[in-house]
Amino acid sequence: MEDAAPRLRFYSVQGESDLARLAAGGEPWPIEPHRASLGRGFYSFADRDVALSYKTYLETMKGYSGLRLTEWEIGADSYQGLRRLDLRAVPDDVADAWMGRHSSWGDFLPHEYEHIIRGAERFGPEYFFSADVFGLFSHVGG
Repeated sequence: MEDAAPRLRFYSVQGESDLARLAAGGEPWPIEPHRASLGRGFYSFADRDVALSYKTYLETMKGYSGLRLTEWEIGADSYQGLRRLDLRAVPDDVADAWMGRHSSWGDFLPHEYEHIIRGAERFGPEYFFSADVFGLFSHVGG
């Protein structure tokens, strides 16, 4: 028997209504600056423990309740084909300038990337996926 094609797993912290929205394809995507800092799309972590730490932070420090750790997969080939920007791999001044132009903390200009990885100060790297490629994901848990 052949193994299934390799898949990558990502973890996201979601409330019930956002989980239902994502399970139905994602629309309408949040556009509030604190929920869409890199644009409309899916925000996640590649490490389950980091996602759990983020969930705990939201619950204990920000007062959220009813949050769930959700798990999503994407095929490795699909992942490799995404137009990607890894802000961890560029000098801080370059990353800061890009964020100043393209994030909600700056000018919020559109960008061409389908996937952006950025360092998060409190937690591990955050993995953003554009709403345009969310259909490549499968909800597998949580």
